[in-house]
Amino acid sequence: MTDDIKGLVASRNGSELKALAEGGRHDAAMAFAQLVFDAKYSGDEKAAKTKKEAKDTAREDAFRFAKGAADAGDFNGCVFWADVCFNGVREPGNFGSVLRTSFYGEAEQAYDLVLNHPECPESDRGLYLIRKAQSIQFKSKIKGLDRMEEVISLLTEAASLESNHSSLAHFCLSPIYWDQEDYTQAVNHAQKCFEDYPYAALTLSLAYKNGKGVGEDLAEASRFYDLWALRTAPKRKGKK
Repeated sequence: MTDDIKGLVASRNGSELKALAEGGRHDAAMAFAQLVFDAKYSGDEKAAKTKKEAKDTAREDAFRFAKGAADAGDFNGCVFWADVCFNGVREPGNFGSVLRTSFYGEAEQAYDLVLNHPECPESDRGLYLIRKAQSIQFKSKIKGLDRMEEVISLLTEAASLESNHSSLAHFCLSPIYWDQEDYTQAVNHAQKCFEDYPYAALTLSLAYKNGKGVGEDLAEASRFYDLWALRTAPKRKGKK
């Protein structure tokens, strides 16, 4: 983000960002969209009849700019739009309104564009492979489709890359293989990620306790259970 855009974001100058976005500045387009999504700009009230109309117009512009940057081939725009499709958008706060639900079909296509973009960095390729795999997985669950081979292939590729995201790929693969009753593979992937993702330690605890994918070993089962309990205690306590 350039200094001029940073300044406009800091001052919440949505009007100027919009003007730059209309003029073809993709960085301004994304900055405007994020400002609106974060509820830091509610539109030009002077140009609208009501505050609601101003806010609705700003939101429409935000989505239009976000998709426009992606359609124009801007790499950061492609990533921004893919994340919008995958995560959806909602107003800040515990009771913020949902502005856009997740659209996993669009997210799959968007992450495919990201992965095939010449500016896609190898350091982040694993993450985008995972997001594409999850988009297919979630869409398939909703639509009742069976595309698990594609999901596994993408996650396996992500796991093979030397990046910060390989551990997440292993974490995603472990429960898939567990559900398929391929316990050896489930344990293999869990062993490669339990230090980063403690719920994988619970998988290992169950595996050792019941002799699934490994020999039955109650001491190891207890060790991994204790590790899971220790690492997740604050989060579980907060849910009570």
